[in-house]
Amino acid sequence: MKAVQTRVVADLNQELALRLRSRDTLALREVYDQYAPLLLGLIRCQIVDQHQAEDLLQLTFINIWERSASFDPDREKLIVWMIRIAREVAQKEKKPNFATPAIQTPENSVNTSNATVVHQTSALDLILLKGMPITDVATILNLTKAAVQQQIRQEILNHRNKK
Repeated sequence: MKAVQTRVVADLNQELALRLRSRDTLALREVYDQYAPLLLGLIRCQIVDQHQAEDLLQLTFINIWERSASFDPDREKLIVWMIRIAREVAQKEKKPNFATPAIQTPENSVNTSNATVVHQTSALDLILLKGMPITDVATILNLTKAAVQQQIRQEILNHRNKK
């Protein structure tokens, strides 16, 4: 019985995907009603602000509509395709908008034994709090991926030692 239900749902999703691909506006409405909560939840995993996430959900559906003609239901499932678009939209929004990770100012520099130590942006913060991929962190900090991984290990060890 469950296999039959799964097949029926798959057939309905296939039909919905084909209707969306043929630019059926009612299909877009059905897709929105069916998948908007799931996609919003996915976006909220990356974007904390509710209003911003809702705006990105709308942008996601605009992208889905604009790219619907290129969707190939034989290559991937509709939901997988839409999740990929939602992730792309959220990732574009999360791109950092600062040019340099560490700028020496009186507020963030400390003079210790004739050497100035500049507090750098933490790789761990960028990954955990900003949700950035390690390759983006490496680019921002002007380090190799291996150097970022080593910095993260060191930050974790330092944090453990503080406790």
